[in-house]
Amino acid sequence: MHAPDLAKMRKSLAGFLAGWAGGPRDWFEQNPGKCMMSAHKPYVITPKVAAQWADAMQRAIADVAPENAALGKQMGEILSEMARGMAR
Repeated sequence: MHAPDLAKMRKSLAGFLAGWAGGPRDWFEQNPGKCMMSAHKPYVITPKVAAQWADAMQRAIADVAPENAALGKQMGEILSEMARGMAR
């Protein structure tokens, strides 16, 4: 599922998350009509993989330690729901 070099994915994910969280909408302008569900449709995302990704996002948010801890917690919960929603 993942390329050997994840540099492109890191940049894409950062751009998506920035726009999704209310920052610059560059990712959405560069990817018109694309959403997380359509972007991941070609991949088989099992409940286990979704849980791993959700855990990774929770840890990443904790590592950043946002000033507004409640907002960070809410973002983590929403991203976890999104990941688990892609599982099949």
